[in-house]
Amino acid sequence: MRSIKTDKKDCRTIAKAYFTADSKDTLVEPIVESIHNQMRQLNRYYVDSMVHLVKAKVSFNAQLDCVFPGLKKVFPDLYSDAAVVLITRYKHPDIIKGKKSDDIAKYLKKNTRHGEAYCKRKAIAVLEYSKRTCSGCKKDDIDCDILVDLMGTVSFFNAKCKNILSQLVELSRETDIFEPILSIPGIGENLAARIVAEIGDITRFKGPKQLIAYAGTDPHVYQSGIRDGLHLSISKKGNKNLRTVLYLAVSCHLRTKTKNTTVITEFYEKKKQQGKPHRVAQVASLNKLIKVIYSVSINKTIFE
Repeated sequence: MRSIKTDKKDCRTIAKAYFTADSKDTLVEPIVESIHNQMRQLNRYYVDSMVHLVKAKVSFNAQLDCVFPGLKKVFPDLYSDAAVVLITRYKHPDIIKGKKSDDIAKYLKKNTRHGEAYCKRKAIAVLEYSKRTCSGCKKDDIDCDILVDLMGTVSFFNAKCKNILSQLVELSRETDIFEPILSIPGIGENLAARIVAEIGDITRFKGPKQLIAYAGTDPHVYQSGIRDGLHLSISKKGNKNLRTVLYLAVSCHLRTKTKNTTVITEFYEKKKQQGKPHRVAQVASLNKLIKVIYSVSINKTIFE
């Protein structure tokens, strides 16, 4: 995976893989049914479901701006249970105009987990909103039905993503490296489970440098003639899903630097003091985080 000239080695490896299929000589990882394989597949399924969820949310927000323009002022979280129940029940602002605030409050209280005071407050706010808003369609238009259908699609994929993550966390708890990775500041259960899923069996890496190469965050090497190979971007080879999750992990870790000072945050500040841009310092901290992950996982120790 490293960007160096390995033409002869590559040809020999491909030839052995094709003619002999000797996994010992070709370093081909055998495909076995294991917990690591299940977790990896679950994480890939989660990523795919998240893509569909994002697309559904984009379509839903576009349709909502047409039917219920400015509803976010009433419900800052458009995907909360109260907002979902209201949109599903009353598909258009004109339908809400003919209702009483008490009836709306009772319906919200019956179909959500909120208390009576919250439901009455939201019912009054929704009723006032419906009187002053101007919808982009009529209450009998097909746009209202499309909005309800998109709301169902968002709820479906949202529930699916939560279910996949819960399965992933349960499987991760059976591994030895879940708790050590979870102990690192800025990494929660969901993120730790996804890191474990993409790393797999960490014992197959001889050291942290191999894990860095597997994540594709090692520096891109190019030296030819007068080019010295300095100031080049990362190779971006290997496992892009692992690289994405680790980028989220280091971003979360750096957000907690005001509360927790660790070797990673100190390393980031050191790079910033050297005049490195934020992105360069962040990638360097990412590699530092990989070394920490490898160390706590191999030694099975808690991060301190």
